[in-house]
Amino acid sequence: ASITPAKRRRLLLAAQLYLLRLALVPPCRFDVVAIDAGALRWLPGAIEM
Repeated sequence: ASITPAKRRRLLLAAQLYLLRLALVPPCRFDVVAIDAGALRWLPGAIEM
């Protein structure tokens, strides 16, 4: 499965709602692990707030 624009929006909205509850907002990013033909590929910072 891929990260569609709709999935990205839902993920970012959930993260924003969570971060609003914190007194101090830390830097936030989302890493992605892609699996292609059994090979793993780590994409650090694939989605940033």
